[in-house]
Amino acid sequence: MYLSDYHTHSRLSFDAHAPLSELAEAAADAGLDELCVTDHFDFLDENGTPAEGYDWAPAVAQHQQALPAAGERLTLKLGLELGMPHLNPAAAAAICARPEADFILGPIGILAADSLLGEVTPAMAVAIGQSRAQKILVPLNRCRSTVVGLRDMTMSELVEAAVAEVLRVAGA
Repeated sequence: MYLSDYHTHSRLSFDAHAPLSELAEAAADAGLDELCVTDHFDFLDENGTPAEGYDWAPAVAQHQQALPAAGERLTLKLGLELGMPHLNPAAAAAICARPEADFILGPIGILAADSLLGEVTPAMAVAIGQSRAQKILVPLNRCRSTVVGLRDMTMSELVEAAVAEVLRVAGA
């Protein structure tokens, strides 16, 4: 069995306090094989102030500093939990196009302009589609889009299948 956690927040998120090196060491000690830190970045902060863009430098530096803690026992990935991208579509598109992104995980609607109740702008759909990152898409039949040829699956089954694909793509 391959154990992983792809939703972890470090001290770079408002809701966590531990540095990534501590999280990596604890994950390895707990027997995890892979850990992906997905710190928050929202285009509107907790005070309602708009954010312009994400500064990858602290996240990349923290990731590099944590690699020794992960050692050979743990694969350590760098991710991002992107919130409210519709508030700054150009910046969201730029984030998706960055080389730091190994994969983009989301509903299939992220590839369609004006989908997900208008949250995916045309620029974001293009940026996601053109990103070098591997796209792992969950086939949700909502927002007037239907994916045919697939069996009906519960949300739990879809999430389980998406996780399995992330592991396959990651070489786990």
